[in-house]
Amino acid sequence: MTKPIKNLICTLWFSLSWINAEAQTSSWAVNAADFEYSMTITALLLTDEGISADLQDKVAVFSGEQCRGVANVSKSKDKWGSNLIFLVVYSNSYTEEGLTFQYYDASQDKVVATSVAISFKDSERLGTVDKPIILTADQINRQPEALALSSNTIQDGSGIGTVIGQFTVADDQTEGHTYYLPEGEEDNDSFMLEGDILKAATEFNRSEKASYQLLVGVDDGFGGMLETMFDISVIAADSTGSQNPDPDPDPDPDSELPSSLSFTSIITPNGDGKNDQLQIIADNLSVFTDFTLVVYNASGLEVYRAVNYQSDWDGTYNGHALPAGAYLYRFSSPAKEYKGTFYIVQ
Repeated sequence: MTKPIKNLICTLWFSLSWINAEAQTSSWAVNAADFEYSMTITALLLTDEGISADLQDKVAVFSGEQCRGVANVSKSKDKWGSNLIFLVVYSNSYTEEGLTFQYYDASQDKVVATSVAISFKDSERLGTVDKPIILTADQINRQPEALALSSNTIQDGSGIGTVIGQFTVADDQTEGHTYYLPEGEEDNDSFMLEGDILKAATEFNRSEKASYQLLVGVDDGFGGMLETMFDISVIAADSTGSQNPDPDPDPDPDSELPSSLSFTSIITPNGDGKNDQLQIIADNLSVFTDFTLVVYNASGLEVYRAVNYQSDWDGTYNGHALPAGAYLYRFSSPAKEYKGTFYIVQ
């Protein structure tokens, strides 16, 4: 085969590939007048090159082969500076119709059929400008819900390396989180992170400064981020002069404590007798001779504490019902500590 013919074939092959991709995306259209119900999706698109800022990239939602919504990456940005996608999805079924996603990556000129699937629900808002979902080829990733710190005090006279506490995040991603201290916050210079452990980066003198404002961020590795401000107080040293203990003490190797401890994932404190209290799910709590349960809200503030908890907390704080949302718990005994998340649904 001569060289000109080879070149012509290659040119035709690339041209046809481009035409096929363009033809596929040009058919992504929907007539809103044909449908009775709708829901909205606010999202970021995570491609092989990171969060998309390419205004030619687009996402389409399908029911079977029928397009039910399509939108390009927009110029509007979230608080992290990432470009948002605003989708309106249509249906003639009020709820439960299955939906799938495809996206067009303009930089690689390819259409990606994702393995993501959701159910339609009329008037649902999936993601917001403040907390957009992150769409990838494999999953819908939600932004971290809440960040909590096990202790927000440090004793007067504590030096560099003193452990202050451990961070816990409520997120649909259960591992792979990276914690960081954002630049530009003056008080952040007094602290350092080792993984999820917060430590002192200077010597603390209560007579010079008794409180600090610490801004901490967490990145789930899939485009989801959250930053939370914590108040750290310098307290008088106790009579023994001891420092805060490591928040993850090594368990007693001879103990028979369970490797994991579960709580009810949702409480609905409406007085109907079902899921009204936060319940510990364990075969034998008697193995714990002494333990403390602490609950934090989405801002990392402590909203409940009990010694030797009896599964009787109904989601209130100072006699008032707490708002619906994600909460974090820490169950601590002298030999072992457990942590996790649950939701209050009103």
